Amino acid sequence: MMRTRQEGKYVEITGQLSNIDSSGKYFSIGPLDDSYSLFNVMCYITEEQKATVAKFTNKQKVTVIGTITDVGEVIGYSLDVESIK
Repeated sequence: MMRTRQEGKYVEITGQLSNIDSSGKYFSIGPLDDSYSLFNVMCYITEEQKATVAKFTNKQKVTVIGTITDVGEVIGYSLDVESIK
């Protein structure tokens, strides 16, 4: 099952910014092109990373490094961000 194979993995993911949470707890990235995808990555950030994320622009290319914490059938992947490139 995808869930057990992916959870806990340390990964680097590049995608296109799709949403920033209004409370600043996370942002979401999706595919780089406009193709349809069932999966987005919810990137959970630290207080220290909020200033960097606040400077993001709509549909900006973003690369994150971190650990996959959850794989959901509806929401997609959840990632605890260690660094943002």
